[in-house]
Amino acid sequence: MAITKIQSESMNLADTYAFTGTVTGAGGQGTNFFSATNGGTAASFAHGVATLVPFDTETFDPDGVFDPSSSNYKFTCQTSGYHFITAQVIQNVTGGKSRQIGTLLYKNGSNINAGSGVFWDTYNDDTFRNSSVKATAIINLTAGDYVQVYYYQTQSDSGTNSLDASSPYSVFTGYRLAQ
Repeated sequence: MAITKIQSESMNLADTYAFTGTVTGAGGQGTNFFSATNGGTAASFAHGVATLVPFDTETFDPDGVFDPSSSNYKFTCQTSGYHFITAQVIQNVTGGKSRQIGTLLYKNGSNINAGSGVFWDTYNDDTFRNSSVKATAIINLTAGDYVQVYYYQTQSDSGTNSLDASSPYSVFTGYRLAQ
C-alpha cells in the first residue's frame, strides 16, 4: 500500500526509518570549510597599499578548498552557495605609526567591502600598534570563485609595519552556509 500523506501525529519521530528512494531536504555534510593561520611568513604593510596576507598554514581543510602556497593564500569555492567568511590580521607592535587600518576581503581579485567602512578603524593619534580589525561577511559564491585576505594601513610617518607572524590570532576561516 502506497502512503500518500504522513501526518506527524501518526509517526513516532524517535523511531528509525529505512527509506528506499531519494530523501531531499534532510540536511547533509557541510562542505567548503577551512581555517588557516600564518605560520611565520613575513609580510610588510606599506603606507596606502593593500597587501595580500600570507595565510600559509592550514589548521583544517578536509575538502582541499584552501591553497596555502606562496602568492595564492586563497579559498576556492567548490560548491556554490552562501559562505560565511571571516578574517583577522594582527599588526606588529614595531614600525610606523598607523592612523587607519583595515582587513579586506577580496573576491576574484576585487575588494568586496570597498568604501563600506565596515572593516576599518581610524585613530588620529597614530597608535595602531599590535592591533587588528576583523572582517566578516556572508558571500554568495559560485564554484571556482576565490576569496583572499588583504591588509591596508595608512600612517603619518615613514615607517613600514608588518604582520605579527608570531601571533596565533591572525586567522582566515570560512564555510558554506546554504545554496
